[in-house]
Amino acid sequence: MGETKNRKSHCIKCGQEIIIKDFKLTPCRYVFNKGYVCRDCIKRMQEEKAAGRGRRIALKESAETEVVDLVNEVRDIETEQSLAAESKKMSVASRESGFPERKDYESDAEYFIDCALALKASDIHLNSNAFPVVRVAGELIVLEETAVKEEEIFYVLKKYTDVDVDAFVKSKKAENFCFSRGDVRVRGNVYKDNNGINMALRMLTIVTMDFAKLGIPEILKTLATKRSGLILVTGPTGSGKTTTLTCLLDYINKTQSAHILTIEDPIEFIHKNQCCIVTQREVGRDTESFDKAVTEAMREDPDIIMVGEMSTKESIQAAVRAAETGHLVLSTLHTRGTINSVSRIVDAFPADQQDQIRSQLAAALLGVVSQQLVPGTRPNTRCLATEVLVATSAVKAFIRENRLHMGASVLQTSRADGMHTMKNSLDNLLAEGKITQEMHDSFMI
Repeated sequence: MGETKNRKSHCIKCGQEIIIKDFKLTPCRYVFNKGYVCRDCIKRMQEEKAAGRGRRIALKESAETEVVDLVNEVRDIETEQSLAAESKKMSVASRESGFPERKDYESDAEYFIDCALALKASDIHLNSNAFPVVRVAGELIVLEETAVKEEEIFYVLKKYTDVDVDAFVKSKKAENFCFSRGDVRVRGNVYKDNNGINMALRMLTIVTMDFAKLGIPEILKTLATKRSGLILVTGPTGSGKTTTLTCLLDYINKTQSAHILTIEDPIEFIHKNQCCIVTQREVGRDTESFDKAVTEAMREDPDIIMVGEMSTKESIQAAVRAAETGHLVLSTLHTRGTINSVSRIVDAFPADQQDQIRSQLAAALLGVVSQQLVPGTRPNTRCLATEVLVATSAVKAFIRENRLHMGASVLQTSRADGMHTMKNSLDNLLAEGKITQEMHDSFMI
């Protein structure tokens, strides 16, 4: 091996003298073209570099964390502001509409029901593992962001209804019921879906029985003075049919001397005896079905029979027969439009029986009122829009002769007889500024 060459130099960092013994074993390193660095400085530089890298990483992570924290903080602030705003609105509603205090209730379900009443809601939906929802003026609104538990639904069933909870849980059937909450009647249905047990409640509240204020056609009062015949109130679910029939029964109860027999599923409004005797029977509790109850009524000396709903061929047949035999019969159908309602009755029968039911219906029918509840221009209001068909001789003729296509023209040309179309009613509401053009057009039949 050759002789190792040694030479001296100085560290460009600290200035100390260093000996360059061999390239491979050098205790120093060449830094670009500036000179050599001693072993101690190299070590110190490596430590500083590592520390610097760690500091940069830490700074980066810290910055990212700060950004995330800042975003979360902003989001929390926005949520708090939103909740505060809602809380403020709720507190205003509490003061203005007698909103109940949660602490006064042992049951969430009862609290939700009273909240719905305070908000003047028409319906409340209590679905398992979901927020309670109310319908106010036709719009669905989340009542509170607290999930409903099945136990709360069972609590209502056990406390207020005669529904057998254990039997219901094992069965595949929905159950109807009605109960009183203070001075308010509540109609309900409990059913199952893939999420569990659900309950839909309808608040049966009527502030006034005044026909004019509610928009109920005055012609119904005239028809109610007849000794016999069939009066129908029709419309989709939630269109106010129950309210109209209740007001009509209340009017009869105050102005006539008669025996009123109601057949309902379930009993909704409680009618007390005034000028009339009022007997109220509930399907499933007091009788097996609507049609059997109407048949049984023939031996119960009624003057007026109210059939909650003509939902089957048998109940339609029984109601028409009762009207033919000298009773005033009031009932409802889930149909839109007066002519459609007549058609619906006829179509419920087989083809070989339709001529007969047309003749019976033409003889018994007094009138049909079809109605809808239209959202009003004022907040949380709805306006009643109606169509009225009075069974004049011309109407009876086109029903008997199966010329229902003439119904529209008869409605338009018979205003002197108390008839009007749905368009007439919507046009009047629009002209009075009670509904918007958009609502007018969307509710046109």
